[in-house]
Amino acid sequence: MTQHLTITIGRNVGDGPMNGIAWSHFQLDAHVLASSYGHPVYEIQGTSHSRWGHEATLLTCVELDPLQDLKHLREELACLAQRYHQEAIALTIGPPAEIIQQHREGVR
Repeated sequence: MTQHLTITIGRNVGDGPMNGIAWSHFQLDAHVLASSYGHPVYEIQGTSHSRWGHEATLLTCVELDPLQDLKHLREELACLAQRYHQEAIALTIGPPAEIIQQHREGVR
């Protein structure tokens, strides 16, 4: 069964955003880390609304290589969190998201 690994990061450090250069490096590091575990599926940049307020976010998703060993992934994410002064980094591992499309005229 296909599994996806999704990493979500945010730009805030404390009560404000990290500087642009650090944010660019953080996004690249998260992308490279996720890509080291599989094949990129999608990446979304946007704004989240969370307990940290409104902040820029990056969500990167890869299709996991079925032979990939994930035992060091959490440690690598903890290192990224420390390097970029983050309280948390979100990690989801599971089946691909189900995509529901609108019904077309006359099709049910």
